[in-house]
Amino acid sequence: MKQAKGTGTLSLHARLLTSATIVLFAFFGLTGLALNNAFYTSTETAFKEALQSHIYTLLAAAELDENNKLQLPAELPAPQLSLPGSGLYAMVLDDKNKMTWRSRSTLGTKFNPQVDLVDLAGVPAIGKRKYKFSQDMLVLAFTTSWETDTSQNTYTFYVAESLQPFKNQIQDFQKDLWFWLGGAAILLLAVQGSILRWSLSPLRQVTRDLADIEAGRVKNLAGDYPVELRGLTNNLNQLIASAQANLLRYRNSLGDVAHSLKTPLAVLRAAIENKNDDGNLHEIAKDQVDRMANIVDYQLQRAATSGRTTLTTPVNLLEKTNQVISALQKVHPEKQISTEIKINKNEIFTGDEGDLLEILGNLLENAFKWCQSEIIVQSVASNEKLRELIIEDDGPGISKESASEIFNRGHRADETIEGQGLGLSLVQDIVQAYDGSIAVDKSPLGGARIRIRFI
Repeated sequence: MKQAKGTGTLSLHARLLTSATIVLFAFFGLTGLALNNAFYTSTETAFKEALQSHIYTLLAAAELDENNKLQLPAELPAPQLSLPGSGLYAMVLDDKNKMTWRSRSTLGTKFNPQVDLVDLAGVPAIGKRKYKFSQDMLVLAFTTSWETDTSQNTYTFYVAESLQPFKNQIQDFQKDLWFWLGGAAILLLAVQGSILRWSLSPLRQVTRDLADIEAGRVKNLAGDYPVELRGLTNNLNQLIASAQANLLRYRNSLGDVAHSLKTPLAVLRAAIENKNDDGNLHEIAKDQVDRMANIVDYQLQRAATSGRTTLTTPVNLLEKTNQVISALQKVHPEKQISTEIKINKNEIFTGDEGDLLEILGNLLENAFKWCQSEIIVQSVASNEKLRELIIEDDGPGISKESASEIFNRGHRADETIEGQGLGLSLVQDIVQAYDGSIAVDKSPLGGARIRIRFI
């Protein structure tokens, strides 16, 4: 079997798996980014809310002394503020940006109000919060005012926390996120690969079955294929059966030719070897050569019959009928023949165009020869596919005795009419190749009616 040339190097399995891999990694990549952004935002919000709670804690603990100076207790509610280098820092500046108070955690650190807080000092309005990232820290500033009977004091509370815990939390989450997403992607790819292999196994089975047919181990595709492949396998089986039938028909035709030529060849040999030649050799030779030519023509036409095939282009029945009738009207201009065609314009013949033209040509030619003045061509279709073709005329008709013989090769109903007696026999062979049947009876017009049925 000749291998079809492909346009790509990847199998269907590889193409589907590659596409699924790209889609899967794109999906998990976008999902990972979305989850990472959501976690980052929620963690940052929680980080800021924690700083805000520390501000409120300091505000609750702060009070003015007898000199209207702000003071905070030595022991604060947040133990980290009392531990040097803990990562949580706090201080208070007055309205002149002078440090009024600082937590013990700022001792020995790089938390410098002149550097880190200068952009925040005095900027927030009273009661408003302002955040700033500075030197790997997140700083929250909150300005408030204390009013007494004699004065009004404004203070800005600053709370800063190291970003390292925040960064570590983000990194740990990202590590776990991509680990699990990557593992899930690999697992899904493995499952997807198994599913694809199982789903495409019927195609591999078809390939193996075709190889068995090519090797001669089986004659057709007989596996239990999925419904999506049954149309393909059924058409392939019909194609294989058609090819086998054509091969058998060619072999039979060659045998028939050899068998049919024996008799005229024997007659010629006998005439040539006849020593008492009475002058009839020329006439005998002509008759036998004509007979052999008819035999060869008939067998060639019979062998060329395509029969029912699949994957062929449908043939428009009305178009071909008009084509044949138009040609025959030119052949018989002396007859004023009325032809009535009862065929729907969308009806089709699902077979070889040459076979249809052979059927129409032979039957309509006989109708034109024998009719008086009227011919009717009609059809019966199912889902616009030809199922029955009827051709009738108003000629003398065909007797019941002749009806059983007119399809025999070489039989002629009237020897005075030109012809070789092969047309109806050839039509019968073509119809049988399509598993159809042909019959003849009397037409209401008075002549013959030929009825062909296709399965």
